[in-house]
Amino acid sequence: MLEFLDFYDSYKQNILQLNQLRFNKMSALEQLNFSIGKIVFN
Repeated sequence: MLEFLDFYDSYKQNILQLNQLRFNKMSALEQLNFSIGKIVFN
């Protein structure tokens, strides 16, 4: 049971990190589009 909980905690942390990285990427692309003044990346 402890092994499963450890695996689940690892999985949850990795998903949170992946979502944060995706958010950072989209925010950077939106900032680039705003700075340039036109849509370069969707």
